[in-house]
Amino acid sequence: MNNNIFVPEQESELSHEYRSGSRVFTRVAGVTFDGRQSVIPRLSIGEKILLNKEPANPSDRNAIRVECQNGWQIGYLNRHLAATLAQFFDAHHQSVHGHVHCLTGSLRQGYSMGVVITFDVP
Repeated sequence: MNNNIFVPEQESELSHEYRSGSRVFTRVAGVTFDGRQSVIPRLSIGEKILLNKEPANPSDRNAIRVECQNGWQIGYLNRHLAATLAQFFDAHHQSVHGHVHCLTGSLRQGYSMGVVITFDVP
C-alpha cells in the first residue's frame, strides 16, 4: 500500500466556474459503498481512470461515475461538482480520461481509504 501525502484541492469545487479544458482535482465520493474499499488499495498513483455520466441513475440524473479501466467502480464525483459539469459531459458523449492523483486514509483500525483524482473538463 502507498504512503502518499494528501495534497489539498487547489480550488473550491462549489465556487469555481469551469470551462472546457479546466483541470479538476477532487476527492471521489461514495468510496465506502458496494465493496469499493477493496478496489482502492489496488490503485496506484498516476493510474488512468474513466469518468462516465450516468443519466439513468435513480438517485441523481447528473451522476458521474468514476471507475478503473477494467470497469471496477471507485465511486462518483460529488453531487455538486457533477451538477456543475453535467453539461460538458452531455456534450462530450464519451468517457473522460483522468488519473489517480493520490490515495488517502488507511484500512487499519476501522479507517477507510479515499482517492483524489484529476481530469480535464471535456
